[in-house]
Amino acid sequence: MAVAGSHPLFRTALMSVLACTAAISLSACGASPQQTIDALNKCNEDYRALAEKMAHGGGQQANQNTPCPVCPAGQNDPNAGVIVSTDFNGLEAAVTQAGFRVLDRQPKFLVVDYNGLKARLYTQGKNAQLYAAFVGANPPMDAINEWNKSKRFSRAYVDADGDPVIESDVDLEGGVTHGAVVEWVRTFNLSIRAFAKMLVETEKRSTL
Repeated sequence: MAVAGSHPLFRTALMSVLACTAAISLSACGASPQQTIDALNKCNEDYRALAEKMAHGGGQQANQNTPCPVCPAGQNDPNAGVIVSTDFNGLEAAVTQAGFRVLDRQPKFLVVDYNGLKARLYTQGKNAQLYAAFVGANPPMDAINEWNKSKRFSRAYVDADGDPVIESDVDLEGGVTHGAVVEWVRTFNLSIRAFAKMLVETEKRSTL
């Protein structure tokens, strides 16, 4: 007696389920809303065809190279949409998609405008870093320590010039989606604004 998981129709059905699940996520392969709608419609047709074949005991060997129905043409790759390195062009695209803008391009970094707060964006290809220094601020070290203890997505320290700094890194080497990089850029906006607020509040307390 054949095991269900080894039947060609079972594998075909499983591939269809996985493809339709991928179609639900618009960011999975960078597909447009219309591409996703078309993919889901095709999934419904495939399910009906599979049901008829399985009811009559028919079918054929699953095609292992069946394209992902939601991926744009040319991205029939299980790792489509995953990046393992980047450059300033890719990072600027992420900044723009996150809702912010690049003010300046320097040979070693980009200057990002976080609605009035500026940060530098560095990359070494397989990783990237957002960095912001608040020149002239003088928070107590216990405020910096408390930040590092309580915040998950950034780190703070006082640099050699005595200025407080906030940084955040993203490691691309294991492979991440472009959407994850966009979210990293967006999250730093929350971090830098909270850090600036903390600096103002500690400055007020020190003058009381």
